[in-house]
Amino acid sequence: MIQTLLFNMLASGESLPFDNGTYIFFTILAIAILSGLCVLLVFRIKKGLKEAKQYGNDKGLMSFDRFKVVVDNLCKQNTKKLKYALFRVDIRHIDDIKKAIGEDQMEAIYAEMTSTILKLAPWGIRVAKFDNVTFFVAISIDEERTIENLSQLLIENLAKNYEIGTDMKIPVVVNVAAGNIPEAGKNMSELQNSLDITMVMSKRRGENSFVLYNIKYVNENTDEYKYYHEIREAISNKEFILHYQPVVSTDNFEVVSAEAVMRWAHKTKGILPPSEFLNIMEQTGDINWVGFWCFEKMLEQFSAWQTNYEQKFTISCNLSERQLLNADLADELKKIVRKYKIEPSCIMLEMADLAMYNMSDIVKNNVDKLAQFGIKICFDGFGSKTTSLTVLQDFPLNTIKLAKAFWSKINESSIIKETIKILVDYAKEKNIMLVAVGVEDKDEIEMLRENGIIFMQGFIFAKQKDPKDFIADVVFTPWTETIKENTVIEDNDKNEEKIEDKKDVESEQTKKSSKKDEQNDKN
Repeated sequence: MIQTLLFNMLASGESLPFDNGTYIFFTILAIAILSGLCVLLVFRIKKGLKEAKQYGNDKGLMSFDRFKVVVDNLCKQNTKKLKYALFRVDIRHIDDIKKAIGEDQMEAIYAEMTSTILKLAPWGIRVAKFDNVTFFVAISIDEERTIENLSQLLIENLAKNYEIGTDMKIPVVVNVAAGNIPEAGKNMSELQNSLDITMVMSKRRGENSFVLYNIKYVNENTDEYKYYHEIREAISNKEFILHYQPVVSTDNFEVVSAEAVMRWAHKTKGILPPSEFLNIMEQTGDINWVGFWCFEKMLEQFSAWQTNYEQKFTISCNLSERQLLNADLADELKKIVRKYKIEPSCIMLEMADLAMYNMSDIVKNNVDKLAQFGIKICFDGFGSKTTSLTVLQDFPLNTIKLAKAFWSKINESSIIKETIKILVDYAKEKNIMLVAVGVEDKDEIEMLRENGIIFMQGFIFAKQKDPKDFIADVVFTPWTETIKENTVIEDNDKNEEKIEDKKDVESEQTKKSSKKDEQNDKN
């Protein structure tokens, strides 16, 4: 319309209401405004892309900051008809895995896990990653999609071996903690605090476990709450002790090795086993200083034994994966050995996972250094995580411990029987001590000896004992005679049973014969 008006004015010869400069000014202003709008549009697009990258990807993974905002909004929307829950999924030993395979490979595992979570529950799910350790999942729930069912699905689908490249698989273990909104919290901050303690409960139950939040976990009068804080006090005060269990040669019933096992001397609950606290120490990283403390305490005790007694046996303790990934481990352990002037060949360190040796240069360097120094290396758990002899080939082993779940099936599986036969031959060829752990009765001793295994560890010989009782009850007490006596007693009992059975049979036959004679007399 304005254009038509201007055209008519020009056609009629009328002069324009403004001079040319004014029109030029407004033209430039219009161009500037349009350019500014374009720049603003581009800026908003770039900002949106940046936020999308920051908050997540097109598959729905959010940043944790964005996730907190979303959860706070869900807390406000929560009603009786529309219920929400928050899940926390922790990847166990995440720092160790990252060190072993690198950031890029770890990101690939994160991506696969994120995809798996989103596929499990695509209806309104929100997922965020926190500190590269934990996945938080917010989700609507109903009668069909219960927290228990979803937690089980998460564990079953996330805890598995993840393929890295073409020839490597990384085992991933998870723990799940979950809570209803608003029972576990009315905002993200409260929910996160509730799930922190709930996750401790989950890890106490073991790997691949789930715990649903309960109000008693944050009640100061409950065992759970007290435990959560007591373990931190115990770490600070170093309320730990070592107990020892023997490895025995059944050829002469002598102690050939003593394994040190850490215990928590709890102020009110007494002596607690490692399962009550080591999992949490692994997660916090405290296992590193505890490991050094355990090793030094063991050598201090062994030095005292060597000074006071003539008995010769090896002393051993376990190394966790986190400890093995400490680049300074070997050098620090060597310093402690030199401090107590102990022959390295009297010391044995036990590992539960040989795969780390080939996966991590740090682990390989630590193990090789310790072996070259003269410390013996033990693989603890053949048959639990692996039954392949090929993994043993390049490893500097002195001892192999067989898991009970494996060796106990010797007479049930021809494959296991043959594997153990090959393993016994391999151990003899390489001068490796083969130990069966978890031996509990004399029948198992006989079965193992029949299959070529003479070194054993288990409750039939002795339970874990404190240093004083270990020497008194195990080393100096003729407890081996007790086992032999029990065997003789049982054998005598069996013979007596046979004699009694024979007498019963003879008595029964005599009665039958008498009855038959009486019948004949009547006839």
